[in-house]
Amino acid sequence: MDEKVNYGHGYNDTNSIAIVWCIDDVRHQLENRFNVPMDSLSDDECMEVLRLVKSNHDTDIGISWDTINICIDHAFGDKIAKLQGGRK
Repeated sequence: MDEKVNYGHGYNDTNSIAIVWCIDDVRHQLENRFNVPMDSLSDDECMEVLRLVKSNHDTDIGISWDTINICIDHAFGDKIAKLQGGRK
């Protein structure tokens, strides 16, 4: 028997869905979009990106890879540019 997934506040997998974005998603974009090593940002810095995503995404559109990219650039654009050899 499968165990019911509880999302909290009365939400579970019988009445809701949950989409989860994690620090690995941020790291994926570092490597694939920004062409820098996946470990270029710490766990805390990746969480800062995710907090920006949460507080600034367009609720009519949702969260996408573009949202993640924009928040990485906003929070750590200068750091990423240095890792890319100064280009921004």
